[in-house]
Amino acid sequence: MSRATLQPMPTKDGHIIACAATDDQWERMCQAMGKPEWIKQYPTPAERASHVQEIIDGINLLFPQKTSQEWLAIFEAADVPCGPVYTFAEALKDPQLAVNQTFVEYDHPVAGRVRGVNVPGKFSATPTEIRHPAPSLGEHTIEVLSEFGFGQTEIARLLAAKAGSQGQRPHENGLAQAATVR
Repeated sequence: MSRATLQPMPTKDGHIIACAATDDQWERMCQAMGKPEWIKQYPTPAERASHVQEIIDGINLLFPQKTSQEWLAIFEAADVPCGPVYTFAEALKDPQLAVNQTFVEYDHPVAGRVRGVNVPGKFSATPTEIRHPAPSLGEHTIEVLSEFGFGQTEIARLLAAKAGSQGQRPHENGLAQAATVR
């Protein structure tokens, strides 16, 4: 696979990504870019890897000449895997991500109503759901240290030495008294 194509490529109005994972895709991508000489110049993954900066420099000169949509149409017509690189706001508006239910809104005990990334897998027989929000910073410090065999006194000493932190959480357990809640 060509590392040169596994990074955002600057276009006239944003960025895209295109993936030439096989030699055949590399050839199609070079033809589509109007760079057929690159097929013989960088014929193997090893050649492409050893000249990655030259390829990146060429891409960085070429791609800003067209918009993201123009490049995507060119690569899609050439059967080169590709896609836009979105800002967060653009991702939230993408119709395919809406159909796939990529984002979900839920109530967070501290932050209130938030929008986050949904569970990626969709299964007909075992539907998924977000059962609890992402933990706050340090929320599970005590539990993790306990699972590694640290006792309450050791955990309190580590937290006092600022070797870790204990975040706020909606429910406290008996070990919480050993920690300084920040």
